[in-house]
Amino acid sequence: MRLSVSSSAALQEAGTVRSAASEGRRRPSRVHGLQTEVAPSRRATRGDRALVRVVHAVPGAPAVDVRTDDRRTFTDVAFKTVTPYRAVADDRHRITVLPAGMPAAEPFAQDAQVMTDGERYTVLAVASDDGQGLDLETVRDDQRLVDLGRARVRVINAAPQQGKLDVLVEATGEALFTGLGFKAWGSFREIDPGQPTILVTTPSRRVLLRLPHLRLRGGRSLTLVLIHPSANSMELEAIQVIDDAGSVP
Repeated sequence: MRLSVSSSAALQEAGTVRSAASEGRRRPSRVHGLQTEVAPSRRATRGDRALVRVVHAVPGAPAVDVRTDDRRTFTDVAFKTVTPYRAVADDRHRITVLPAGMPAAEPFAQDAQVMTDGERYTVLAVASDDGQGLDLETVRDDQRLVDLGRARVRVINAAPQQGKLDVLVEATGEALFTGLGFKAWGSFREIDPGQPTILVTTPSRRVLLRLPHLRLRGGRSLTLVLIHPSANSMELEAIQVIDDAGSVP
């Protein structure tokens, strides 16, 4: 069940309030040009808790705090930020997204999710269908052990302005994913390790984004979150989220 309750006016107001306070703070990710690459996740023990991380994929939206039930789990999460995993205790959770540092404010979005103990999940803040607020999408992170002689790639389309997208390996023309619409994602696909160049295209094969020489070692999983660099842009960028086999619980 998803409830989107924000408006563009609320987003702008929250962004104005938080802009000065947020400036200069450290973020959990490192930005390199048009891409954000997150350091490989560290090992976390499998047990009676699910592990959750958050990706902020809404250009023009302010930084947010994310609550799971009554606990403030993530704070000051800015656009393009990927948080570390955090443990949550119960199976069913109410996820609430608020303007950063404003606990009494009206939520931007809320979502009820069932999360299985011992599994990992990525919660994405994405633009709402009407473009006026935020929605939440929760993706289970398949953490099955990867053959150390293979790598894995997954793509999440968080870019509302381009319609359905295909994702190809440039050297071979192999289609990893086809027809990915907004808020859609594909399961991990295994590919040979190395430094492939990945293309994001329209169904007619017009190239919208070229990601050259990705560093894919054996046993590594790469998630590409496709976004727009700004609220009014048609261009594409990719947030790169890397997980090593060593981080699998």
